[in-house]
Amino acid sequence: MRSPTNKSNKKKRKLEASEARRNVQEALLAERLELDEDWIMRWERDGKWREESLAPAELPPCIRANIEQRLKEDDPEVSDRLVEADVNMELASVNEDIDRLVDAGGRRPVLYFCLEKLGPAAEEFRTKGWRDPVPIEYGEYTPSSGEELKRPTSEEIEVLVHKIEAAKEAISRYRGDLLFMYNALERYAAATKDPDSAASWRWGNTAEPKIYGPDDSMPPGLRLGAEDPEDALALLEDSLAWVARLAGAYFPPYESHLMKSKGLLFLTAYVEKYALPAEIRGRGWGGDNVLAGLAYHVTGKEWDSSDLREKLTDFRRRYPNLQKLLIKKLKDLHDFHETR
Repeated sequence: MRSPTNKSNKKKRKLEASEARRNVQEALLAERLELDEDWIMRWERDGKWREESLAPAELPPCIRANIEQRLKEDDPEVSDRLVEADVNMELASVNEDIDRLVDAGGRRPVLYFCLEKLGPAAEEFRTKGWRDPVPIEYGEYTPSSGEELKRPTSEEIEVLVHKIEAAKEAISRYRGDLLFMYNALERYAAATKDPDSAASWRWGNTAEPKIYGPDDSMPPGLRLGAEDPEDALALLEDSLAWVARLAGAYFPPYESHLMKSKGLLFLTAYVEKYALPAEIRGRGWGGDNVLAGLAYHVTGKEWDSSDLREKLTDFRRRYPNLQKLLIKKLKDLHDFHETR
């Protein structure tokens, strides 16, 4: 029978793992939704501060491209002339919905900005992010946008942790031998440089002769972070322990699932906040229909307005800090374009 203490500890570890997972997901969402980036650029020129919004001044081209691609996929045999006519018809509906939302209190550039977040470039960034260069033997190579970015599994990371811990243990076990070799190399280097002064070279001197090949000297980072070889080895062990802790906390973030339909948050949040429902209803329009209609024209998927608002509510419940940040940044854009 398990003791109450074991059950309590297990529950505590489970809660800690859940909180860590949520924090990682929140950090990833902030990056992929670009909530940690400036949406209004500010810079100084000629002694004056300049400002420029990232919101486009016209309907993003990706909207037309999305509609055209969907129409061709629905009927591959349709002629280009008919596709063009249908695209123009749908674009007219999109512009009409945008006009209604502007009349209800929204700002046209901000609506364009929210629609741009439904485009393929924004979607690809949300699911894949910026590609870190992949090291190869002769330089760096960054995968193209068409290549799938595969993250390691938990099992692969566990293997990495074991290798790091083994390296740390080996350095600790052979510390004395490694320091002995360092001192021997130091004496030999000093004697080669100046036979009359065996102590003429000291660790940290970048002018030491390269006797044993290109990698025999101390790495610059270790020279900056430690005062002697023994401290350098201790720093290396601490660094390996730090890397092992990072790896030990790793879990696959499952970007595709986490980012699913997140592009709709921008439009739903902005319409809910600034395109006042009373204004829309007062003109005889269905505000929810306008939102769902825009989402359909841009994504090609049927959306119910209640589903869109439910997604926003769920996001607010799971990530309240990110929801507040999203609303604040949309407000900044809204206020920026209020008098422009």
